[in-house]
Amino acid sequence: MSIVGGWQGHVVIRTRYRAACDPTAAMIGVNAAAVKPDDVLDGMGEIANIVTGNVKSLLAQPSWVALPHVVISPTGIGWPQAVPVMILPVLFGDHQVLIEVIESTATAQPS
Repeated sequence: MSIVGGWQGHVVIRTRYRAACDPTAAMIGVNAAAVKPDDVLDGMGEIANIVTGNVKSLLAQPSWVALPHVVISPTGIGWPQAVPVMILPVLFGDHQVLIEVIESTATAQPS
């Protein structure tokens, strides 16, 4: 999720699809095998909201959080003009998840 204002950057949660199914299943009260891709999009979006809200509370204010953007991709996503400032490996059950805070290095362009 993007954060703008007193600090500019992103909070990114990276994990394998199967790892995203477990917390999603817990949120919606079903077995992980019953989780559909749309459920994963909603579940991981909610987890991103929770994590990003906590990160935002530690940043320079005022800062605003954009809506979550969940991507299911076998290759991953990159952010040009941004550098990682924190990478936190955590476990969701038996699955590794990376929570990354990435700061924008872009400067505002004159309009």
